[in-house]
Amino acid sequence: MAVLLAHADRWGVVRELGIAKLTDLTGLNQERLRAHLFKLSEMGFISHKLPGFSSWPLMGKWGSVYFLNLHHPDLRQAYPASSIAVMDSRDECGRCRQTEAGLIVGRAVFQSGQGFAWSHSERGFLGQPSEDCVSDDLARYFLPPVRIDEAAVTVALQFVLNELASSLLSTHWCSLERVTVDDELRKSVRNLLKPSKRCELPMERIDLMLGQAAIALARRVQGMLKPFTELALEACDYRLLPAPALGMAGWDGGQRCVLIRPKNGEPIPAVFVCGESVEHSPTRYELEQYPWLSSPLLTVPKPLTRYGRKSPAGR
Repeated sequence: MAVLLAHADRWGVVRELGIAKLTDLTGLNQERLRAHLFKLSEMGFISHKLPGFSSWPLMGKWGSVYFLNLHHPDLRQAYPASSIAVMDSRDECGRCRQTEAGLIVGRAVFQSGQGFAWSHSERGFLGQPSEDCVSDDLARYFLPPVRIDEAAVTVALQFVLNELASSLLSTHWCSLERVTVDDELRKSVRNLLKPSKRCELPMERIDLMLGQAAIALARRVQGMLKPFTELALEACDYRLLPAPALGMAGWDGGQRCVLIRPKNGEPIPAVFVCGESVEHSPTRYELEQYPWLSSPLLTVPKPLTRYGRKSPAGR
């Protein structure tokens, strides 16, 4: 745990620290290391892990990413806890949505790389203003190689989109409606993807598609956050968390979770849960009142819980 904390950023995110590096840093063999990582997840110290992979031209060699739970009771005294916003993201019929990466990778796989076959509403969800904006021939570049699991590719691509959206929310909160895919955003896309230099990819068009999807995600999250009036939202930094591990990569589990820290001053160590209607003020929980933060899955009171287990509130 000490090694992970030493390599984590202020949000508790550890990047590019795969099994090989961890064995060198800890002195443990791979079997014991995996057992320790599993135990840390079971104890709630690691909230999410995104597996690494290689040989996908679009993302080159992708290292594992760990999200440490700095809100864990044994860590929150040493590490200032961010506010957590939990928002209902279900559609009008109360169903979980596919994530942005789920729509991109999942449809590319379903269509065998021949196109995306997005509906009009799905194009809007991804920030595509018209059918001419993104050509279906890009779909083949989002097909995972045979040796790489589709789920691993999907969560990795969603991590990239979450990082882009988090940066947009943090730097362009007041001007987000005017943001476009400029050179700065294109550079951010490529820095996160790290595409293979051995393959020729139409990066200008891929940058545009992923940049538009990230902008649409950021605007959607901004809209969900509007009821959180207790926080000075325009003066905060943001970090979108991965979707809960439901065994369905590419689906959001009916909620979006965001860590929030003020740019200046101390964060409010609390959990704000917004229900089905954005017209209602969120319910605030102090960290001590929200004991299931120590669980490896961040769960919320009904009706948002969709995790195959009951939340403490429902016991």
